[in-house]
Amino acid sequence: MSELHIAGSALLSSSAVHEACKHLAKGPECTLQELNLRGKDVNAQDIAALASHLSENTSVTTIDLAGNNIGPEGVSTLAAALKQNRSVTSLNLSSTQMFDQGTPSFGSIPTGTLVLNFKLNPLLTLLKVLTVATSVPYAAAVALAEMLLHNKSLTSLGLGNNYLRDVGAKSMGAMLAKNASLIQLNVRDNSISPAGATSLSNGLKRNTTLKT
Repeated sequence: MSELHIAGSALLSSSAVHEACKHLAKGPECTLQELNLRGKDVNAQDIAALASHLSENTSVTTIDLAGNNIGPEGVSTLAAALKQNRSVTSLNLSSTQMFDQGTPSFGSIPTGTLVLNFKLNPLLTLLKVLTVATSVPYAAAVALAEMLLHNKSLTSLGLGNNYLRDVGAKSMGAMLAKNASLIQLNVRDNSISPAGATSLSNGLKRNTTLKT
C-alpha cells in the first residue's frame, strides 16, 4: 500500500490512527507514502502513537493532518519525530489549533525580554523567550523551528488558520531567513497585521528556495 487516504471515510479517529500505525510499524518493509488523516478528530495522544513510528520511517512522503485539534502538544510531538526524518516532503498542519486565539501581538510583549545574546541561535532564543514572556503555548513554535533547522527534506508546510498573528509571523520570518529546503509555505488566515507581513517579507529577502 502506498497511500492511506482516510479523510472523509467512516473510520473513527482511533480506528484511523490504528490503521496508520499498523502500516508504519512494518519498519523498513513499510511502503506507505501518503498519510491523509484530514479532519478525523485526531488528538495529541493519537499523534504520539504516530510519531513513535515516524522518526525512522523512510517511506512516507506526505502527511495531512489539517482540521484536527492536535494542539501545541501534538504539533510539538510530531515536530520532534520529524526532526531526523529524511523522507517526508509535505506536511499540512492547517487548522490544528497549535496556537491560542488570544495570543498577543508582538508589540504587546515587553521589549526588555528580548535583550538576549542571539549569536548562537537567534530564532530559537526568540521563540523560547516568547514562550515564557506570553505564558501561551508557543512550545509548538519552538519545536517547529528546531525541526526546520535540522530537517532537510521538508519542502511544503501548511500552517494556515492557526492564529499565528504577528509573533508567529516574526518567528516564521526568522526561520525563512535560515531555512534552505522549503519551497511552499502556507500561512494564510492567521490574523497577521501589516507589521507581521513585513517580518515575513524580511525573511523572504534572505531566503533562496521558497517559491509560493
